Amino acid sequence: MAVEKKQYTLKVVDEKAPAAEPVIRLAPQQTGQTDVALRLEVSADEKVANVRLAPPVSDGTEIRTHQPGIEALIEPPSPTFVPVEQDWGEASQKSQNIPWGWFALIGLILAAGVIWSLIGVQDAESQARKLEVTTESILGSEEQEDIDAGHLIERIEATIASFYGAQKVDDLIPLVRQADRVEPLLKDYYGSKPLPATTLSRIKQLQPLTLDNRASFWLAGVVLKNGESRDLIVEIDLLGDPKIDWETSVCYQPMAWDQFSKDRPAGVSMDFRVFIENDNFYSHEFADSNRWSCFRLSALNGNEALFGYTPAGGALAQQLQDLIDQNRGQRVTIIVRLLVPEGLQSRRGVMIESLRAPRWIYLDPPEP
Repeated sequence: MAVEKKQYTLKVVDEKAPAAEPVIRLAPQQTGQTDVALRLEVSADEKVANVRLAPPVSDGTEIRTHQPGIEALIEPPSPTFVPVEQDWGEASQKSQNIPWGWFALIGLILAAGVIWSLIGVQDAESQARKLEVTTESILGSEEQEDIDAGHLIERIEATIASFYGAQKVDDLIPLVRQADRVEPLLKDYYGSKPLPATTLSRIKQLQPLTLDNRASFWLAGVVLKNGESRDLIVEIDLLGDPKIDWETSVCYQPMAWDQFSKDRPAGVSMDFRVFIENDNFYSHEFADSNRWSCFRLSALNGNEALFGYTPAGGALAQQLQDLIDQNRGQRVTIIVRLLVPEGLQSRRGVMIESLRAPRWIYLDPPEP
């Protein structure tokens, strides 16, 4: 596409040139001279006609992308113009300030960390030394306990062997628990007869036994020469000597259970080791179930069963029922005091007077 070229021409503005105005030149000042105005005149030959270039005829095309308004032309320039580079210099001078406070703070933090680490190392070493001493003490204690336990087991085994090797009652008394109370029972049980010949073959089991939070008991399973197996309860007394519970070893009763069931001695209270469980046999004097609680009583090596009664709703009835409930409704082993009242018509009924022990062993000597 060809670009159209515009042709510029000279246009005479005024054919008659006006008279040239006189030009006044100031001569340099000299000392002692007065200022003299000189008038310069223009010769006729220098008079040239003034001409003006005519702009091209506008065709609607803007020469500038932005035409300033009249306010831009008449507004005087700002007398307080500050170059932008000056602000840059000030900003750069401000940004060059070194934050010494932060460096000091970081230094303090690092120093505190180092001190804390040193203290931690010292504490760790101290704790390690304490732990080492404690460990040595524990190991020494455990070693001593093992030695003591070994000696204790040897004493228990020797006591059991002496118990089954005794020939008369006097030989048993130093070996049994609560000897002051049990001695009369021993003499009544054996009388003047020699003790039955039983010899220990071996101890097949020996383990600690806890009764009512007491850890001073051991359970020993033994085998005799005749092949019979028995269980013994051994207590370590305050002096550290093993003592055998003779009453549980023979399940001592004041009289044979079947004989008691047959003879029914009236008016005599006796303590029996029995199995007890719930029952509902109500007859004769104990026919009213609202008045009485009924329990079935049996004994080891006995063939007879009796029915014990106690007032319903009383403390004793509740104690007995709690023991059965704790064993999930199954029969439990207890020591109870029984009485056959005078003139009682019930042939299988007895009165339960009191609970002597919640098991077949007296942990503490019972009241007379």
